Amino acid sequence: EEVAGKWLIDLLDLPRESSIGFTTGATMASFICLATARQEVLRRHGWDITADGLSGAPQVSVNISEEAHSSIFATLRFLGFGQNRLKRVAADEQGRMMPDDLARSLSGDDGPKIIISQAGHINSGAFDDFEALSALAKVTDAWLHVDGAFGLWARSARSKAHLCRGADKADSWAVDGHKWLQVPYDSGYAIVKDSAAHQNAMAIKASYLNQRADDGRNPSHYVPELSRRAR
Repeated sequence: EEVAGKWLIDLLDLPRESSIGFTTGATMASFICLATARQEVLRRHGWDITADGLSGAPQVSVNISEEAHSSIFATLRFLGFGQNRLKRVAADEQGRMMPDDLARSLSGDDGPKIIISQAGHINSGAFDDFEALSALAKVTDAWLHVDGAFGLWARSARSKAHLCRGADKADSWAVDGHKWLQVPYDSGYAIVKDSAAHQNAMAIKASYLNQRADDGRNPSHYVPELSRRAR
């Protein structure tokens, strides 16, 4: 997994310091990435979700395209983000998130923020403007996630890589090998730029589990599952 993960990050041309968790598919990959995002943006605002849970925590503003894939809305529900609390951003006729409307949504919001973008709309194949979205994320200290289930693979093709220009400036990416790699079910990849945040959100600690950083990869530091097959 360690070697394959490095291959994938190289293939997708994402920040080489990123960590990767192998999981069942893109839905669980987004769950892992967004759970990490939730914990990290709250930490930046002085809240320890591991110690104190969600009760009384600052409200996390989730900015999502009205044309996001249905699995993302399900994932947010699993993470405790109610549908009526999401900040839905307008999309154009191809399903691309409109940066101007995202800027409006983010305006005046000083709390923890997550932006969810999309590489490859399920019907049109359109890609969000990652350069514009990442610039907004940077100036507002928001976590930018990319749902790249099948579209992020465009970064591996010289003739198509321009479609994902700027996607490497995000904080996390969900990808599915079942799509263009033609890998059989199940093999999804949760990729997070901040490896420490990734592990803080996912790692399960117990006396019988290897905790030594210098003693090889512990897969359960990057995904919720303890018992699973090697991927």
